[in-house]
Amino acid sequence: MNIAATDPAGIVLERLDVKVHGCRAAVAGVHAVRPGAGPPPPLYVQIVVDETPVRVAAYAKPRSAAPIDLPEPVVMPLPVTGNDIQRLEIVVESLRRDCEWSGRLYWSAPGDRQPRPPVVIDDGGQPFRVTATVAKTDTMSTFV
Repeated sequence: MNIAATDPAGIVLERLDVKVHGCRAAVAGVHAVRPGAGPPPPLYVQIVVDETPVRVAAYAKPRSAAPIDLPEPVVMPLPVTGNDIQRLEIVVESLRRDCEWSGRLYWSAPGDRQPRPPVVIDDGGQPFRVTATVAKTDTMSTFV
């Protein structure tokens, strides 16, 4: 998600809320993965949807021992000045189940007298879906 302020005074990203619409057993089958998608973005948010409450973390330590540069933690409220474009990568995972989720990113601008409507994060009006790999029968690597 690329975020830019159209006003030179900038904006402030206030918070990110995540709603889990439902979870069920993890999907069995072949799971396609895309390893090595490039360097991490400047801002990285990890969301684990099958924990209660939903875990939203600034970033996650890599699971492998491979050394990588971790991005800067996301701390909200986060100011975005009128000259900046922030790239915010939201990585959603499920550890044990298949879950549907959506999000809302709340923001404000200097001088606001009333709250602004949040940016809705979904799949064209429908929740996104993510499944855990615990039920995988095989893994296929893909390069796009």
